[in-house]
Amino acid sequence: MSHSKTIKVAVLIAVTMAMGVLTASTALAGTGQIYVSPGAISVLNQANVTVAIRINPGSTVGAVQFSLNWDSSKLRYISLDSSQSAFSTGLAQSVSTNSLSLARGISLGGAAVSGDSLIANVTFQALSGSGSTGLTLSAADASTPDGTYTNPAVSNGTVAFSAPTPTPTPTPTPTPTPTPTPTPTTTTPKPATPSTAPTPTSTPTPTPTSTAVDTLPPEVQNVEIPKDKLNYNSASVSLMTNEPTQVYIKYGVGDQLNLQTGLSELATAHDIDIATAGLLPGVSYSYQVYAKDAGGNMMQSDIKTFKTKGFRLRVTMLDKDNKPLKKSEIVLHSDPQTVKTDSDGVAMFTDVAPGNHHVSYKADGKEYSQAIAVDNNIVTNPSTGTQTSALQNVSVKLPVSASKSVPLVVPVVFLLLLVAAAAAYVLRSRLNLMERWQTLTANTASVPTVGILQSPPSPYQAAPSITPPRTIHIPAPGSVVQPHHDDEAGKVL
Repeated sequence: MSHSKTIKVAVLIAVTMAMGVLTASTALAGTGQIYVSPGAISVLNQANVTVAIRINPGSTVGAVQFSLNWDSSKLRYISLDSSQSAFSTGLAQSVSTNSLSLARGISLGGAAVSGDSLIANVTFQALSGSGSTGLTLSAADASTPDGTYTNPAVSNGTVAFSAPTPTPTPTPTPTPTPTPTPTPTTTTPKPATPSTAPTPTSTPTPTPTSTAVDTLPPEVQNVEIPKDKLNYNSASVSLMTNEPTQVYIKYGVGDQLNLQTGLSELATAHDIDIATAGLLPGVSYSYQVYAKDAGGNMMQSDIKTFKTKGFRLRVTMLDKDNKPLKKSEIVLHSDPQTVKTDSDGVAMFTDVAPGNHHVSYKADGKEYSQAIAVDNNIVTNPSTGTQTSALQNVSVKLPVSASKSVPLVVPVVFLLLLVAAAAAYVLRSRLNLMERWQTLTANTASVPTVGILQSPPSPYQAAPSITPPRTIHIPAPGSVVQPHHDDEAGKVL
């Protein structure tokens, strides 16, 4: 069994023991990143330099491993410090003159690691005064608490060397050679011829020239990442300065600025590679530009963000009967994207990071969710270096119905409207009847009548005879009632 496999087995056993279960290991698409921090650093010859090996897991992990390699002619290994590691338990460790292999895990009952965390600090001594060398990561992996490998990406580091400034040797002051004193000769002085002594010419005192001291910081302009400089795992920042400056950039995942580029040469136009490789596809980063002029004046730009190029994902949303969920809002997590499906139930997402995600859908006041996986399917053209990736397709079936259910409030409102309409109709009908009755009553009261409900006499007809009221005879008590004959009608009353 290879050394790498031995470490993986140790990691898996430690994690599964910590969780109290032993599960078969599986592998996820590349998730997270193990990286050297800072990504670029300078050191004087013979001085010590310390770099951190960190992990941004992209999920929850319980163990991690890596191998770190370097040029032993330029760096000498000094020490390894894991006292501040988020992974408190050492699983395996080996060191040689040019490599280090380490595996660590969480302790029994310890909290799993989900955020950007320290694995270990490594200290070296510089053995060169010029040039640079790389710190290269390999065999990097991490595992979730259930033993699933996450296959994280790696980001290497660079160490630049410089020689210490030599202390100037003082120039010795020459000792003057003594001039021998001549022996004086006695002579008879001649009388001096009187003459006018010349007036001495005054020499002007030179005015000292003042040297202006530059105290103004440089100005940084036109900071951007051109579209053609933004790729799946690399990015390059373009900027201008108003005077020659040296530039470096701090950057990191999310709002962190824990990584750093190397220092550029003095110039006014700069193209700074944030990373030629090692960035994660479809991930948002922050970055900040630092510029220093020849006078040592520093400035820093505002914090900006960018998102690396990600993968294209086609999601087909189906209901429990395999019918498309049309014109529905679908949300893709972890970095949320909201898209509405088309008439075929298809939602298109872009710039998606590799790894595990989930899509969610809301219906009838409930939220439904299903996990999906996005592969790291980057293909690099060996001739041109151009990177491409194919469209990925996934179908999601949810326990819902594509038929839109009518909310209960709709039939209730409809019923109330129906009742109101019926009541209005009945009320209107009664009002109409009352109006007609009042009209009829008014018309009847205004016409003179002779008999009950008789029409007025016509001027062309004879007036009807009026029958006098009949006299009713009421018999006295005890008398015999005799029939009364109506002489005209001949009828018994």
